[in-house]
Amino acid sequence: MRWFHLTLVLIILSLVVCTCKQQNLWEENSFSQCDSDKDSSCDSQPRKQTHWLSEGLKEPPACNFVPEERIDCVPEANPTPETCRHRDCCWDFHVFSPTSTDNLGRVRSGPPPCFYPPNHQHYKVKNVTKMPWGVQAVLRRTRDSGYPQDVSLLAMDIVHISKDTLRIKIYDAREDRYEVPIIDIPDVKMTPQVRDYEIQIQNDPISFKIIRNTTGNVLIDTSAGPLIFSNQYLQISTRLPSTFLYGLGEHRDHFLRRSDWKIYTLFNRGERPTDDPTMNMYGSHPFYLMLENDGNSHGVFLLNSNAMDVAVQPAPTLTYRVTGGIFDFFFFLGPTPDDVIQQYTNVIGRPFLPPYWTLGFHLSRFGYMTSEKVRTVWKRTRKAGIPYDTHWTDIDYMLDFKDFTYDRERYKGLPDLVNDLHEAGMYYVLNFSPALHVTDSTGEYPAYDEALGMDIFIRDINKKNLLGKLWPNVTAYLDFSNPKASEFWINNMITFHEKVPYDAAWIDMNEPYNFINGSWESCPMGHPLETPPYQPGNDTLATHTLCMSSHQYLSSHYNLHNIYSVIEAKTTYKALEILGKRPFILSRASFPGLGRYSGHWSGDIYSRWDYLSSSVPDLLAFNIFGVPFMGADICGFFENVTEDLCIRWIEVGAFYPFCRNHNDEDSQDQDPVVMGEKVIEIYKSLLTIRYFLLPYLYTLFYNSHTRGQPVVRPLLFDFPTDGAVLHEDRQFLWGKALMIIPVLEKDTDVVEVYFPRATWYDYYTGMKVVTTGRKLLLDAPLGKINLAVRGGNIIPAQEVAQTTKLSRNNPFHLLVALSEDGEADGDLYWDDGECQDPIEKETYNLIRFTAKRQSIMTSVIMKGYMTTMDISTVWIYGVMEAPSRVMINSFPAIYQYDTETKLLKIVLKDVSLLHDNLLEWM
Repeated sequence: MRWFHLTLVLIILSLVVCTCKQQNLWEENSFSQCDSDKDSSCDSQPRKQTHWLSEGLKEPPACNFVPEERIDCVPEANPTPETCRHRDCCWDFHVFSPTSTDNLGRVRSGPPPCFYPPNHQHYKVKNVTKMPWGVQAVLRRTRDSGYPQDVSLLAMDIVHISKDTLRIKIYDAREDRYEVPIIDIPDVKMTPQVRDYEIQIQNDPISFKIIRNTTGNVLIDTSAGPLIFSNQYLQISTRLPSTFLYGLGEHRDHFLRRSDWKIYTLFNRGERPTDDPTMNMYGSHPFYLMLENDGNSHGVFLLNSNAMDVAVQPAPTLTYRVTGGIFDFFFFLGPTPDDVIQQYTNVIGRPFLPPYWTLGFHLSRFGYMTSEKVRTVWKRTRKAGIPYDTHWTDIDYMLDFKDFTYDRERYKGLPDLVNDLHEAGMYYVLNFSPALHVTDSTGEYPAYDEALGMDIFIRDINKKNLLGKLWPNVTAYLDFSNPKASEFWINNMITFHEKVPYDAAWIDMNEPYNFINGSWESCPMGHPLETPPYQPGNDTLATHTLCMSSHQYLSSHYNLHNIYSVIEAKTTYKALEILGKRPFILSRASFPGLGRYSGHWSGDIYSRWDYLSSSVPDLLAFNIFGVPFMGADICGFFENVTEDLCIRWIEVGAFYPFCRNHNDEDSQDQDPVVMGEKVIEIYKSLLTIRYFLLPYLYTLFYNSHTRGQPVVRPLLFDFPTDGAVLHEDRQFLWGKALMIIPVLEKDTDVVEVYFPRATWYDYYTGMKVVTTGRKLLLDAPLGKINLAVRGGNIIPAQEVAQTTKLSRNNPFHLLVALSEDGEADGDLYWDDGECQDPIEKETYNLIRFTAKRQSIMTSVIMKGYMTTMDISTVWIYGVMEAPSRVMINSFPAIYQYDTETKLLKIVLKDVSLLHDNLLEWM
């Protein structure tokens, strides 16, 4: 019986082999290498290629890839067997199921039917040279990619920046190409012999691996797919060591990026948010943080500002598809998430130190329409006693929406209003747009006349000023890459400040946005920059922005589009510096490096529950992007907000680093007073907590500015080996000490919270959380947000007043949360809140707090700001036994002890933080 079965199997196999030969399901033609180093006409010569086609029951061995590992060979259009064959790739009819297509008709999810066979070679190493900073290899092309103008000869620089930071730069070895001009790469240091990583290069086909020395983890492996480098299409793939991928923004998605065939487009886009979580939004951040399976972390940054797609698939594998420039990669070895972000911001620039007042509550809307309406809202908010520092005005303050003007009829009292706010210890922010209204007659709009005479607008392909539509109608866009445009912008901001003494600048619509596509005259049809061989995103690149072929001082808009906002922010920063202020800027569009000059808000979101929920992962993402001053419009921007939604929004919004209520002209007023007494009292309660904790928040920004640490942190930063937090993007941390637990759904008065294994205390009572390592249900009535303090931390705080200017005169407090072994530490950074460069000038104070062995020491680390810093109250969580006495600097102190909560409260008098102090309980 066994022989019968074996004979039957052999007969079937012979029939299958015979059938496959007769049907000729795949064919192999001769392939001749083109030595492009010797033959300059190589790119244009037709050449024979090897073609693979599989459409039957059996595939050639080279095409036997599991679907999850297949790298798309024809990503730019719906593939056919013919287009697949032309690129010498594998075709599988069985997986072709176009379940999701974009606006251009392309399949955007699922395994590709056309995919590269393994070891699909496009380049091989020609020679390698050791350099003082590392190694340089020259790569020779061996195959056509299927995209126009393949680059024949590449250089690959492997630069050892430090023991934990590696740079790999791949570029045209013969001709200069566009490179991002706005990042100041740190100097290469003399690298020690021992590094945290090893790099391995494979020659044929060219690929490289980066391996962590301490664990042997392979962090990068580019053998997953071929290296492609043509004029307008660059591609490289890597295997990922895990599926715990974070970053790649800006998208309204979960903090943990999806690996189920998701494509994340990185191209600044000014459209309203959509329900598509992978739709590109206002910013482009080609950086990701990867958490490895053992809890270590690394980061990857591609310094490239061209439009790109990043495809992530289940293998897990990641593929970059870039429309220009070069590959300029930075790899950060961590090994902690904190280390990765510090290493990343060391390259792109540390975040700016905000003025202290910007940490207060801000109120704004689009559509006040008159200065009297602004004054009414300001006065009623002040009268209600709500903590409140800053008022904003959107573009409706302008005369016909023209920059550097204000409407002297509707806003005739604007300068007086701003002065009145200043007298009340408050601040005022104005909106500025990057485009100027085009006029027909000289003298109608002096700023436009001046800019026209200076020739500083972006130009179209015919060297004429490109005309689009923004505010109010026909507009011309300033070319901030032109030094003369920076001079114009700075001078006009200074001149306008003499008329309206604003305190900060809000730069909006700076993707740049255009109400029409490209220009009034349309973009040149068929131009390669308008119709690249690969189109990232769901829309053509010029949709609601400028023609890609338009010209700027440094390069084409095709190259500079994504960095437009950063150059504008840098210029605006200089203007505010000249005005003598510590600059504060808020920008809608973003790119790596923006955080050096500006904060960001999540743009024109809707007053809906899902937008409240998505604001938290958005906040977490921008903190790893090096833009920690970030928040969403509290209560939403579009549509009328309900009372319950607005209350839940201020609960979490009180803990956004940027805390602003703002909505649009077509919605009802949503400032807290107009919504009634219930909302007023909840605003007061929540903002009182925020203002109480501002010294701690300010210290977090100091740590961000000096060391690159995120201000808002996901739980995985502190608990990277706890699998329960790796998907968590609803709870978040301020620094390491305070966990914020918001309610993000409607119609509930409880919240599910996960407490990682640590010591935690209820912020309000000091009661220790007994159960950790699993989820709990906490009561969360409307108007209350649950907060937990992590043991081992000391939080500085301050007595609250209605404005930060007043509260800064009040005494300080300390919240001391003891660890299980009775220890804790913390810091307080303090300066005058407004001076420029306090760190460099050493005009600040830095106080260190240390708790151990039933004592707390306050130590002065830096004393450069002469002020009063008295401390009046210390709350200590986790004192297990009632003390018999408490001493401050050897003198008795007044105290209270709660036997149920184990909270010790100590009241101090005439104790200054500008001197070392010793507090003891026994």
